[in-house]
Parts: sequence; C-alpha cells; structure tokens
Amino acid sequence: MNKFNSSFYPAVVTTHTYADNPPIDVLVIPGGAASRNPDLGPEKEYIRKLFPKLEYLITICTGAGIAAQSGVLDGHRATTNKAAWNTMVPMGPKVKWVSPARWVEDGKVWSSSGVTAGIDLAFEFIKQKYDNGSAIAESISGSVEHVIVTDWRYDPFADKFHVPPQN
Repeated sequence: MNKFNSSFYPAVVTTHTYADNPPIDVLVIPGGAASRNPDLGPEKEYIRKLFPKLEYLITICTGAGIAAQSGVLDGHRATTNKAAWNTMVPMGPKVKWVSPARWVEDGKVWSSSGVTAGIDLAFEFIKQKYDNGSAIAESISGSVEHVIVTDWRYDPFADKFHVPPQN
C-alpha cells in the first residue's frame, strides 16, 4: 500500500561510543529483543563501569535483564515485564525482584514492568526530580493523552502471567 516506498521513522545518530565515556547523569536501559542477546559483553561492562558515577539508572521492561546481567541490580529491588518474568529473573539471581509492581524505585535504581509502565515511571520520575514536576508531567500527559497511573503497585499483568507476589 506504500506505492512510493517511503519510510517515516526517527533516525538514531550515534554521537559517542563506550570508549568516549561522556559524563552521564541518568542512564536509561530499554528492553526488547536485545535483552535476550547472548553477546552483550561490551554493554554489560559499560553499565558496570558507569553505574557508580550515575545519579540514576532507569530500566524499562526487559532492560532490567540487561542491567541484572551486568550485576548492578544485585541487592536492589527491581521489576520487569511480567510476560518475560521467567526469562528475566534468572538473569539476576541476587536481585530482589518485585511483583506485583508497575514500577519500582530503590534509591538510584528505577525499573518498570512493561513499556507502558515505563511511561508511568517516567512521569513519576519527572514529578519527583524536577522543580514543578507535577505540572510538567500533567502538561506532557495531556499532550499525549495519557492517563497517568500513580500507584506503583497497580500491576494487573502479574496475575495475568501468574507471577506470584514477592519482595
């Protein structure tokens, strides 16, 4: 149905490599198929090296699996996508995996369940970390027509995917 063979998507233009080591305050680790990639050595090493310098580490969905494999979630409370729970949790045996949880905040570590739970995590982060954060979050959520879930415990997917309560 695309007779002109056109494409519309954002370009991701690399500006740094792991070797550049730019100053980073907040590192966001997204989920997706990459979290199951068996060859994440450079990524895991970079996360381990960067973590002590970060103000915040945020994982979205199965991005928690990547962070867990790097060891930086050890001893921290965290959550991940409930449909992928049985795959992600073994990646971090020393992580205090939390269910039910839409998102979890544990000091400088923030993690969300699925992708849309990550939107609610982002709004909560904005509310807590920015001056006038509540107004900013309300303005953005109104623009994108998103009703913010404010209760981190709201997680209907834990039941749906039979993930028992823990931590």
